[in-house]
Amino acid sequence: MEYPINVGTATLREESVSEHQETAELGKDKKWNELLAKVRDTPRLVNNGELPVADGPSIPFRTPLHYMAGGGAPKEAIEKIIELGASKCMKTEDGQTAYDLAKSAGREADVLELLKIPEEILKDEDAITKMEAGLHSVINGRAETLIKKNRQQLPQLVLLFELYKNAGFYYPVPGMYGGFNVSCVENGIESDSWIRICGGSEENHFIDREGKVTLLPNDNPI
Repeated sequence: MEYPINVGTATLREESVSEHQETAELGKDKKWNELLAKVRDTPRLVNNGELPVADGPSIPFRTPLHYMAGGGAPKEAIEKIIELGASKCMKTEDGQTAYDLAKSAGREADVLELLKIPEEILKDEDAITKMEAGLHSVINGRAETLIKKNRQQLPQLVLLFELYKNAGFYYPVPGMYGGFNVSCVENGIESDSWIRICGGSEENHFIDREGKVTLLPNDNPI
């Protein structure tokens, strides 16, 4: 699965930028049926947010579920967006989940119950946070200049454990001609990264549950 990257508008094609911005506008305007239809037609938008304009201010990160949770969407609409693959665990730029936004908005108990973070994620929260820090250090170590140029949001690792634990996810970096395959392994995660136009560029890193990063030997470099 491809990670739902959020980057500056100058990084993506105009068509893709329009899809992101239109989805965010539907959430802001509380047009829940249209928002659901948009995500149903274009599933990759389910965990994306509004994109920052080149040289413009930072944009608060909100997924469709964030808008619905904090904006008063009916429970049925929230159930449908979750069925379409919305993450309950992704956080806004200030660390709030959909549950947090719903609670702040005084939502009903049945809506809050629907938005609770899965228990297995809560139990592993500390380890996930440490492994995420390790993964970010690997990504920045290979592509920090591009990450900054792209105004690219680093991945929220919780998505791997919530939705992609079996398949892993691919985190592309526009301009890198490659990216990072991230997968769950025993006692941690692995990141396999490469640059397609550079022979022998593949690197494999193991990140343990304490966030320690180890560069693994690579007998067959790409």
